[in-house]
Amino acid sequence: MNCSDAIFDGVKLSDQGFMIASFSDDDTINAGSNIEFTHTFNGENWLKTDAKYSEQLTFNFSIIKNPCEPDYKVYFTREDIGFVMRWFVRKEYCLFHPLEDGHENLYYNCVFKATERMANGQVIGFDLEGTCDAPFGYGEETSINLYNSSSIQQLYDSSDEIGSTVPYIEATCVNNGDIEIQNCDTKKTTIVKNCKANEVITFYPDYQITSSTNRTDLAKSFNYCFFEFGNTLDNRVTDVNVTNCNLLLKYRPKRKGGV
Repeated sequence: MNCSDAIFDGVKLSDQGFMIASFSDDDTINAGSNIEFTHTFNGENWLKTDAKYSEQLTFNFSIIKNPCEPDYKVYFTREDIGFVMRWFVRKEYCLFHPLEDGHENLYYNCVFKATERMANGQVIGFDLEGTCDAPFGYGEETSINLYNSSSIQQLYDSSDEIGSTVPYIEATCVNNGDIEIQNCDTKKTTIVKNCKANEVITFYPDYQITSSTNRTDLAKSFNYCFFEFGNTLDNRVTDVNVTNCNLLLKYRPKRKGGV
């Protein structure tokens, strides 16, 4: 890893007196670029029927005490060890942000495995192995506003990955009635019926939906078509039609490489 500092779950390595280092030349990156193809044979050609990534993005690096600190001591205390293990080794994915020139806007949603590095019977550092939730990383969170309008509006997707994204959406109802969000390219329409003026319907990327009014009929009023937008090799723009609501969309564009 070509940097000496990073942020994990909002905490900066250097603020804790640590820095990124390497105990050897074997720091590796698995770019998560392996794709499995499924084919069927028609008697003459092998036809692709499916394709999917077969592995997550993984990377490793080491951390040591920062020798530039005024109270520098090479060995990790019991408290230091406990802090590192509590910070990095968890049962949930958190954002890892390497502070590297040229890659300031790259984030990796990952979990870590930590192994102690020993010298003279004491801990002098940790080898950290990160495993991401995807075969790619993410950019800075992008916020986009779309408004209740009879005109078509456009969304631009800057992702490095071709395909679709389910964004976080807050839809604020304008007038009593149904709200609709249509992807004009796919002709798929997200509909929530019987909304109240100023009610906020929130759509989550993990396919959850909530209402600011805690209404009991939300499940029956929603058509369970979550809005998606995305890009193809030749087009990054999605045409959108928004009816009876104003939208705040948030998403992180998918980024490949750079660890």
